[in-house]
Amino acid sequence: VCALNACSHSGLVSEARLIFKNIEMKTMRIYSTMIDCLSRASAFEQAQELIDEYERNHSPDSTMYMALLSGARNAKNAYLSQNIYDRMKNLFPEKKDPLISPDDA
Repeated sequence: VCALNACSHSGLVSEARLIFKNIEMKTMRIYSTMIDCLSRASAFEQAQELIDEYERNHSPDSTMYMALLSGARNAKNAYLSQNIYDRMKNLFPEKKDPLISPDDA
């Protein structure tokens, strides 16, 4: 996780992909970190594909969607931010955190 996180914060997406590919037991935290890396690089489609892959065998996790939303907001992608925000409201109705607002996009 530390190596993936370092790649994420350094913009080393190719290196992160290689590390992710070679991890046999991928945990929710590993998926979330890789999704954060892809989202920081504006690779939103690939990040969403990883979320979909994770959700084939697990319940949705808000951390993954927060990473995706953060990346969309940082990229000033208001349309994507709103879509992610709406999806989060449906998936996680118990979360009322103002930090997930799409308004910063």
